[in-house]
Amino acid sequence: TDKNDWGVRLGAAYDVFGNARTLLRAGFGTYYDRPFDNLWENLRNNGIVLPLLSLPAGPTNFLGPVDSVIAGIRNQTLNSTFPDLTLIAPNLRNGLVKSYFAGIEQRFSTRLSLDINGLGSYGSRLITTDIVNRDFSTLAGRFNPDLPDIAYRAGQGFSNYNALASVLRYRASRGLLQATYTWSHTIDNQSDPLLGDFFNLSFSNIQASSSSSGRAAFSEQFNPAADRGNADFDQRQNLVLLGIWNLPAASKLKLAPLTRDWTVSALAAFRSGFPYTVTGTSTANPGQGIILNNRVNILNPSQTLLSQPVSVTGGQLLLNAADFANPAPSTLGNSGRNAFTGPGFYSVDLSLSRSFPLRKLGDSGRLVFRASAFNVLNHANLNNPDTQLGSPTFGVALYGRQGTQSGFPAVSPLNETPRQIQLSAKIQF
Repeated sequence: TDKNDWGVRLGAAYDVFGNARTLLRAGFGTYYDRPFDNLWENLRNNGIVLPLLSLPAGPTNFLGPVDSVIAGIRNQTLNSTFPDLTLIAPNLRNGLVKSYFAGIEQRFSTRLSLDINGLGSYGSRLITTDIVNRDFSTLAGRFNPDLPDIAYRAGQGFSNYNALASVLRYRASRGLLQATYTWSHTIDNQSDPLLGDFFNLSFSNIQASSSSSGRAAFSEQFNPAADRGNADFDQRQNLVLLGIWNLPAASKLKLAPLTRDWTVSALAAFRSGFPYTVTGTSTANPGQGIILNNRVNILNPSQTLLSQPVSVTGGQLLLNAADFANPAPSTLGNSGRNAFTGPGFYSVDLSLSRSFPLRKLGDSGRLVFRASAFNVLNHANLNNPDTQLGSPTFGVALYGRQGTQSGFPAVSPLNETPRQIQLSAKIQF
């Protein structure tokens, strides 16, 4: 129970000159996020592989350090590591987000307007997953050698987002033209606490299991500050152009029937790349713990990227493997989490349609034929490169953009396809 969830909301708008052309707007609010279902669903799964967990004689201080609580539960062996044994922080609270907004809207005419807005949010007490009771945590091995790795859920996360967004919009009787540009930056210490988690999706036809793309955990056990860096979804720049326009009919009477009721629309997006981490391997010293999702050491920061990408089969080689090295045992590499930025990408969609009146269906009755071309330029974008040092394809970025997979298996990312042309017919009435 969290009895301090006061939500403060403030907002203001001001017409600077009293003519509705220059408007100032600002707002601030505090918001709270309720815990997601997997907290208690995964805790229930403890009973699958551990029917009975007996506490030691005497009082147990569940508010004490996690390692001491784990060490007190001995001589109870688990034969399975799936699903994970889950431990919940006893002082877990609702996630807190403070959000702000300030902007100006300038109307140059009834048709043309410009919005420039600064906005952001600061999240704290966000739910994270750590893997505790790791091997090599003590000289003898684990804090509790009778238990495996334990997924520890606690409110150790934060996520700070700041952005500058602008919208230039032109409205006319024939259509709409719009250009939007956003610069943003998101910093957090864990972007997906459900990565590699087990999900109970028996209510659907989805077959879910432990993810093969990694496991949510802090690099160093009990140290959430070590993973402060760019968020997995941090994307600095986005430029989106869109428009829909009803083409005018030809002035000549003979051509007018052929040129009327045509509409063209387009959508073009140009985006900077997503960040990534160059990962390595590290052995562990007894008593110092295993580093998970370990980062590499950078030998010369100015030589990590090749000055000229090298073309390879299906993609390009971007990283210079000679400038990276695995860190020493039980040490974290000197490169930051998500310290590198992947290739940018763009796509253009185009559509052309013509409508014909259907008077028998009333004044609004129309038959519309449309031809749409998605990725009309048939442009292939590069993925982020292979980031596992020592991999045969290390540093190679392949063509054919694949979206970032969420930790939740029911959500499929949008993946790039070659040019696709779609023909459609629609009756409106």
